[in-house]
Amino acid sequence: MFHFKKSFTLIELVTTIVIISILAGVGSWLLLFFVDNVLLLPNEISVNLVLSDVLEIICEGDPCGEDATDCLGGLRASQILDSEDSDSNILWFKDQYENEIKIEVDVVNNKVCRDIGDGEGCVQIPYSVPGLDITGKEGEAFHYYDEFEKELDDPIDASLVKRVEISLQASIGDSNADLTTSVCPRKPQ
Repeated sequence: MFHFKKSFTLIELVTTIVIISILAGVGSWLLLFFVDNVLLLPNEISVNLVLSDVLEIICEGDPCGEDATDCLGGLRASQILDSEDSDSNILWFKDQYENEIKIEVDVVNNKVCRDIGDGEGCVQIPYSVPGLDITGKEGEAFHYYDEFEKELDDPIDASLVKRVEISLQASIGDSNADLTTSVCPRKPQ
């Protein structure tokens, strides 16, 4: 009578281990790819979009409402104002609607806010990403240059400003973004 063994041979066992190892390697790569593209990439896109929106509000202003009384202009069509507290994180200007506007990068709370002289103080420029920190790049958001492209020192003499460079940096979790733009405001009269 024949007697059959009911066990695996060494070759079958090694083949099974090799197949499981290959599947685990591919599966772990797919899992990491999924985490990067589904969980982390939206944060990076949000950070870039928010920074673009904040820079657009600073440079171009807010759109006017229906009655055109609540218009806030941006830096592009404005005049830089002399101010003793203008520095690398505070920008004073008068927009085309004669509003005196102060843009401040709050280095303590890592937010960008705007004061339009209405008694409300510095109100955060709206963006809807919780946990987002915005600061000046390397601690300085605003750089002022004269007509010879020489950086001006604090306090800023508005009559000398030819160009303002705005450098912002945003981060949320592990996602970071830097954006820089230059604006040439009008000369004060």
